[in-house]
Amino acid sequence: MKHLSVFRRWARTARQLRLALVGLTLLFVTLVLSTLDFALQLNRYTIASSQHALQNTARSCISMLDSYLERQMGYVQRAATAIASLPEGSGEEVRQLLDEYFQRSDFAQMWAVSLDKQAISSQGISLDLSSVEALDNAFAGQSGYSGVYTSFTYHDDRFYVYVPVRVSPEQPVTGAVLGVLKVDQLEQVLTLYGLSDESRVAVFQPDGMLAYASSSLKAQLQDGAGFWATEPGQILGELPESEEGRFDTAGSGDDAVAWLCTPTGIRDWYLYQDVPQNTLLATNAQETRLMMLMALKMLAASVVMLVLLAVYHRQREGQVQRAEDSLRTSNQLLAMALQHTAITLFVYDLSAHTMTSCAEPRPGEKAPKPTEPALLVQNGTVAPQHSTGFLALFHEIRKTQEAVQGDFMVRWPGQSEYRWTRMTLTAVRTPGQTPSHAIVTFEDITEERRREDELRQRANRDPLTDLYNRRGLRVRVNELLNQPAPPKQAALLMMDLDHFKEVNDILGHPIGDVLLRQVARLLEELAPAPGMAVRLGGDEFIVLLPDADWAQAEGLAGRICDQLPGLASKLELGVPVGVSVGVHLFDPAAESLNQAYQKTDVALYTAKRNRGCWVSTRSLREL
Repeated sequence: MKHLSVFRRWARTARQLRLALVGLTLLFVTLVLSTLDFALQLNRYTIASSQHALQNTARSCISMLDSYLERQMGYVQRAATAIASLPEGSGEEVRQLLDEYFQRSDFAQMWAVSLDKQAISSQGISLDLSSVEALDNAFAGQSGYSGVYTSFTYHDDRFYVYVPVRVSPEQPVTGAVLGVLKVDQLEQVLTLYGLSDESRVAVFQPDGMLAYASSSLKAQLQDGAGFWATEPGQILGELPESEEGRFDTAGSGDDAVAWLCTPTGIRDWYLYQDVPQNTLLATNAQETRLMMLMALKMLAASVVMLVLLAVYHRQREGQVQRAEDSLRTSNQLLAMALQHTAITLFVYDLSAHTMTSCAEPRPGEKAPKPTEPALLVQNGTVAPQHSTGFLALFHEIRKTQEAVQGDFMVRWPGQSEYRWTRMTLTAVRTPGQTPSHAIVTFEDITEERRREDELRQRANRDPLTDLYNRRGLRVRVNELLNQPAPPKQAALLMMDLDHFKEVNDILGHPIGDVLLRQVARLLEELAPAPGMAVRLGGDEFIVLLPDADWAQAEGLAGRICDQLPGLASKLELGVPVGVSVGVHLFDPAAESLNQAYQKTDVALYTAKRNRGCWVSTRSLREL
């Protein structure tokens, strides 16, 4: 393809340098590994006699621990970002996202939590809110780790990784995603370089709670004891005030140790380590042997480098020729692939404002001529309502030279109907030069948009009963308010089933699901359009009656109380299933749906407490 000739020059230059870069990389890697190997082995023998060596060891430990925690934080961050983009009420999608990142991570549990600190969806046994500080920080818009604490639910030590859920930094926090890590998991991650088996190591909080302790230090601990109850804690005495930490020695003779305690920079954790002085003393002969080994490795790497460069010099011309042949074949394959996909490729000249098709002409056909984007608007290829946005993308890439994208209705060649098409413009950049061309792709996304519309509709429905869900109810109320003549009042009936838990526990959840679907059908019969039956979740339902008065609302409540127990009897459940109903009349324009929820819930609670079938807020005012 002639429009890709500029890429050939790049490929030729890259292939000429590839072998040389491999040799240089090998030399560099060998140098780094040899230096690291020398440093690590030398530290193994000299760490007890040098504060600097202990500090190097501490930095290695802290870096590994921080890298591991950042990786786990990344899973929570990506889950929070993905959940923020979901529409309200997408419970199944939230569970799928949590399951995906839960499987990738090392978390013992993972939750999505709402602002009222209730679990929206979870991967774990139950929601353990022992670390309230973590939730408070997440809702304040912060990300990070909670302190180590003892979980009274699971009887072990753990801490949270938390991230707020919000669409953008300017938007308010709508919830949080939390992942819990057991303290024991850090033992599998934290590897300490240069320490003998007799060393004692601990990562701890100022209050003594341990995030990690070596086996030699764990042996000193009793149930409930923290770092300060150990001999190292008594040696340290108090926390170091400087960032470099505190280095000292303790004991004498065979019991003498060199120790260092330093802040980790991870929350308020500290790292303590000590080494017996009489076990790791280096000798000049050992250092000499290590230096000779490092020199031999460097010599071997240099020889390999020279051999590779010689091979490269002899084979360069052949490689360049093969690369040219491969590039021509790739161009032909690309042209064939574009002919059998829903993507059309063009090259756009930024200065001439014209674009040319990259498709190879068929035998006997002339090469396509450049076309101005404005002509596609004039001849009706682009739908009239999208013409302004279509031309604006070309103006934008000429102005900013940054990639732009937009979705438009376009009539493809040989078709009479417009189809949704995604257009992407990407500038072709050459180092040190201003872009002169851009690649333009047209992709048919009609089916993708159709699936999105279907998902948007399903987001308003409860999958079990096919009733509207909470989100669907809010959409309906907004529709009522946006009507030319909105209703002056509406009735809200909130209900839940009595003894429904016994149905699930005794007969099983499948039978409980059958009962919920039957209840849904009954509510649809008793409250036909414009009435609306809604399932909030579990065994809780709502009925919305636009333009209803007290007599209609309370009459419907009575019919529900009369007919629902009979429905349960027909199913022969063997459990006396009943219903409690709260009734409220409100003006949708003056009273928010949340306020109506709360008042109706008070009436429902009164009905359950007084063992009456239904109670209205009107009767509550009369009391």
